[in-house]
Amino acid sequence: MFGWFKKRLAQPPGSLGRQQVSSRLVEQRVRNRIMEELASLAEGETAVRHWGAGDYFGSFFDWFPTGCDAPPQNSTMTGKEHQALSEVLDLMRRASAATVEMVDEEDLIGSGWPARIAASADEALRLFRERGAFSDDQEEEAPSRPAGPHVH
Repeated sequence: MFGWFKKRLAQPPGSLGRQQVSSRLVEQRVRNRIMEELASLAEGETAVRHWGAGDYFGSFFDWFPTGCDAPPQNSTMTGKEHQALSEVLDLMRRASAATVEMVDEEDLIGSGWPARIAASADEALRLFRERGAFSDDQEEEAPSRPAGPHVH
């Protein structure tokens, strides 16, 4: 969520950086994108084969500051959602630490990490989907969109 991602999420879609949006809207967008990452992780070995071993980890960690022990607070997440996301983050950190830097997809799958992560990501995604997804375009008190298989 840091650097380019945070700046881009703070801009209205199609704005090319001309206008800033509220921090609440940024948090809504971050929650929606995290749901997309959880959906990908829940696919287990299919996600590894689709994205490759490096992007399997990289795309998830893009949403968390380097070295953080827990996801940053986000006003759009419930306590249960934050806790479930914390558990996925912990598994991903442990898997990343246990995996050699240039691992190939089959070795990563063979390690068993994607299957363990998939189970945790699926549970977290279920919690997020119970409430649905927020609008990416306007502030909301509660999610207004159903969150299906691909969230968008």
